[in-house]
Amino acid sequence: AVRAELGVGPAAPLVGMIACLKPQKDPLAFVEVARRIAERLPRARFVLAGDGRLRPAVEAAVARAGLGARLRLLGWRRDVPRLLRALDLFVLTSRWEGLPLTYLEAMATGVPIVGTAVDGAPEAVHHGEQGLLCRPGDLDAMAAGAVEILQTPALAREMAARGMARAREFDRWKMLGAHEALYLRLAGVS
Repeated sequence: AVRAELGVGPAAPLVGMIACLKPQKDPLAFVEVARRIAERLPRARFVLAGDGRLRPAVEAAVARAGLGARLRLLGWRRDVPRLLRALDLFVLTSRWEGLPLTYLEAMATGVPIVGTAVDGAPEAVHHGEQGLLCRPGDLDAMAAGAVEILQTPALAREMAARGMARAREFDRWKMLGAHEALYLRLAGVS
């Protein structure tokens, strides 16, 4: 249903990013990665959900890249899980992060990832397992990784399955229990 709302057919690869349009998330890099993917996969379509002060710059970059109707800026969304389930690939071009929750959300919904290996990202996504992580700014590697996953359905399915299993390790109740056990052990209470 989401793909139909976006005007994306079932056979077109759909790549998306969910992020604030601010320097930390580097949405201009996403536009450039999308352009490079589109050169190799003309049927690919792209969505960028989020908003922020860089929106005018992103709109201009989309126009310069010639992506027009192929890359849709969706603004803020309240249906992120629904949107994620419509994607074939999740991309995140962040320059820095704590632990990117969008990686966990993408994995939980069974979407492989291509993103930047910044800060806590490698704790969530193991390179080659749930997706591919690249150095920030390495747009060639990000685009090549995206094309590889999109052109290799078996690889995408394997990464999606491993991502769903990995996301369960970050369950908030499981993490809360582990923290509580650690505090009790440190306090000498068993």
